[in-house]
Amino acid sequence: MLPYLVLGLVLALTPASGEPLIQGSLSKDLEFLHEYFQKRVLPKWKDDPHVIVDVVQYSESAGYVIYLPKENLFAFSRVQESVEPGRVRVVLPLTCGRPVAVEERLEGPAVIASVNQCPLTEGSSANLGLDVVVGDHVCSFGYVTNVPALGAPARCEYVLTLSAGGRVVDEEGLGSFDPVDVEYEVYSDRVVMRILGFPEGVEDLALVIDATFDLRKGRILVDRRESTDSELVSKLRELRARWGTPPGEGIEGFSGDLLRTRSGAEPLWVGFQLSHDDPLVRFVEKVIGMYSQGASEKELQKVMGEHPNVEFLFPERNGESGTSKIPFWVLPLLPVPLAGRRNDA
Repeated sequence: MLPYLVLGLVLALTPASGEPLIQGSLSKDLEFLHEYFQKRVLPKWKDDPHVIVDVVQYSESAGYVIYLPKENLFAFSRVQESVEPGRVRVVLPLTCGRPVAVEERLEGPAVIASVNQCPLTEGSSANLGLDVVVGDHVCSFGYVTNVPALGAPARCEYVLTLSAGGRVVDEEGLGSFDPVDVEYEVYSDRVVMRILGFPEGVEDLALVIDATFDLRKGRILVDRRESTDSELVSKLRELRARWGTPPGEGIEGFSGDLLRTRSGAEPLWVGFQLSHDDPLVRFVEKVIGMYSQGASEKELQKVMGEHPNVEFLFPERNGESGTSKIPFWVLPLLPVPLAGRRNDA
């Protein structure tokens, strides 16, 4: 009797033929990230958190804060991510300290959803991205920025890519348009994406792109059409308005990556840009301003004592050029070993 019970359990846990292993949409993923930010990230930020400030990258990143849930760490830094079969890796490439890296091992099919709401303005669109990992295949929807001739604005063009074993086997360019949402379904032998948006410069016509990644044949099938359906156009306008809505007061930019598997969803990282009125931002800018004006180490240490949980990574001050009067030194303020930090995210 036991073998029959085991067989029944296996059948119950195995998706029926044609049933997706994972399904969702970028608009739902954005809602998840917004809720996570409001309930988990923002309260931590307001409670004198541990923050790393890469002084070199602070101005380059326009004061963008990255939060890594796995490390319970905030950092004014850039963020890099790589997706490949079996793993996704997130790195903070600190200029003046060792990089901080977080890696997630993927045991089955997985979706990595990327949203970028920067800057947040009324009616603004968002940069969307999607990577789906199935076995040794990665199916991607993303954008590339083409730099045109001098004087012309840069163009953001979207592309679909299918790779197997780290090698691109098919690619479909979609050109420039205003994406609003991507619905996705993941199967064992294919990935289906429905990309919804508006043609470039058009708001009364919906653009629908159905893309099927055929994993067995190694190809991408694309069907593209325009629709005048008023209900669909209205729905997409509402969705686009949500992309321009900040997840909290004083938030001027928002981005993040979400990992979705058959077990559920979890944020890989969350990024946000705060207004200059934020008390911690004012403190950071005060210290960086003093540093740029040549303040001594003693003067900086005194001011930094106001928030001892904030660690500043300063570059070496180079006075050999003859143009700088800043002395030679590096503040010995480096991140504490991440292995010793508590993960209460």
